[in-house]
Amino acid sequence: MPEDQHSWFEYQAYAFAGLILVPNEKFISKIDSIKLEMKAHNLDLNNLGDREREVIIEVLASYFFVSKEVIRRRLDKEEEIAKIKLI
Repeated sequence: MPEDQHSWFEYQAYAFAGLILVPNEKFISKIDSIKLEMKAHNLDLNNLGDREREVIIEVLASYFFVSKEVIRRRLDKEEEIAKIKLI
Protein backbone atom coordinates (compact mmCIF):
# COMPACT_ATOMS: atom_id res chain seq x y z
CA MET A 1 0.00 0.00 0.00
CA PRO A 2 1.41 3.42 -0.89
CA GLU A 3 2.49 5.58 2.04
CA ASP A 4 -0.07 8.31 1.35
CA GLN A 5 -2.92 5.76 1.39
CA HIS A 6 -1.59 4.23 4.58
CA SER A 7 -1.43 7.66 6.21
CA TRP A 8 -4.99 8.42 5.12
CA PHE A 9 -6.30 5.13 6.58
CA GLU A 10 -4.38 5.70 9.79
CA TYR A 11 -5.84 9.19 10.13
CA GLN A 12 -9.35 7.85 9.55
CA ALA A 13 -8.85 5.15 12.19
CA TYR A 14 -7.73 7.69 14.80
CA ALA A 15 -10.58 10.04 13.89
CA PHE A 16 -13.10 7.21 14.19
CA ALA A 17 -11.70 6.10 17.54
CA GLY A 18 -11.69 9.66 18.77
CA LEU A 19 -15.32 10.26 17.90
CA ILE A 20 -16.75 6.90 18.95
CA LEU A 21 -14.72 6.15 22.06
CA VAL A 22 -14.52 9.74 23.28
CA PRO A 23 -17.98 11.31 22.87
CA ASN A 24 -17.85 15.07 22.44
CA GLU A 25 -20.12 15.99 25.35
CA LYS A 26 -18.21 13.81 27.82
CA PHE A 27 -14.88 14.98 26.40
CA ILE A 28 -15.67 18.67 26.88
CA SER A 29 -17.19 17.98 30.30
CA LYS A 30 -14.06 16.17 31.48
CA ILE A 31 -11.83 18.96 30.17
CA ASP A 32 -13.99 21.49 32.02
CA SER A 33 -13.63 19.52 35.27
CA ILE A 34 -9.85 19.37 34.79
CA LYS A 35 -9.80 23.14 34.24
CA LEU A 36 -11.77 23.69 37.46
CA GLU A 37 -9.39 21.47 39.39
CA MET A 38 -6.42 23.35 37.96
CA LYS A 39 -7.95 26.70 38.91
CA ALA A 40 -8.54 25.39 42.44
CA HIS A 41 -4.79 24.73 42.63
CA ASN A 42 -3.99 28.21 41.27
CA LEU A 43 -2.49 26.86 38.05
CA ASP A 44 -2.36 29.26 35.12
CA LEU A 45 -4.45 27.73 32.33
CA ASN A 46 -3.05 30.16 29.78
CA ASN A 47 0.53 29.20 30.45
CA LEU A 48 0.66 25.41 30.30
CA GLY A 49 3.93 23.84 29.34
CA ASP A 50 4.42 20.67 27.35
CA ARG A 51 4.69 18.58 30.53
CA GLU A 52 1.40 19.88 31.95
CA ARG A 53 -0.37 19.28 28.65
CA GLU A 54 1.05 15.75 28.55
CA VAL A 55 -0.24 15.04 32.07
CA ILE A 56 -3.71 16.22 31.04
CA ILE A 57 -3.53 14.00 27.95
CA GLU A 58 -2.58 11.04 30.16
CA VAL A 59 -5.52 11.75 32.50
CA LEU A 60 -7.95 11.96 29.58
CA ALA A 61 -6.56 8.83 27.91
CA SER A 62 -6.90 6.89 31.15
CA TYR A 63 -10.42 8.20 31.77
CA PHE A 64 -11.64 7.22 28.30
CA PHE A 65 -9.52 4.03 28.01
CA VAL A 66 -7.88 5.15 24.76
CA SER A 67 -4.33 5.86 23.68
CA LYS A 68 -2.69 9.21 24.30
CA GLU A 69 -2.44 9.61 20.53
CA VAL A 70 -6.24 9.44 20.20
CA ILE A 71 -6.54 12.21 22.81
CA ARG A 72 -3.80 14.33 21.20
CA ARG A 73 -5.49 14.15 17.82
CA ARG A 74 -8.88 14.81 19.36
CA LEU A 75 -7.59 17.88 21.21
CA ASP A 76 -5.95 19.17 18.06
CA LYS A 77 -9.18 18.72 16.10
CA GLU A 78 -11.39 20.33 18.76
CA GLU A 79 -9.01 23.26 19.11
CA GLU A 80 -8.97 23.70 15.33
CA ILE A 81 -12.78 23.71 15.17
CA ALA A 82 -13.27 26.03 18.14
CA LYS A 83 -10.25 28.19 17.28
CA ILE A 84 -9.40 28.17 21.00
CA LYS A 85 -7.07 26.23 23.25
CA LEU A 86 -8.99 23.67 25.26
CA ILE A 87 -6.02 23.03 27.52
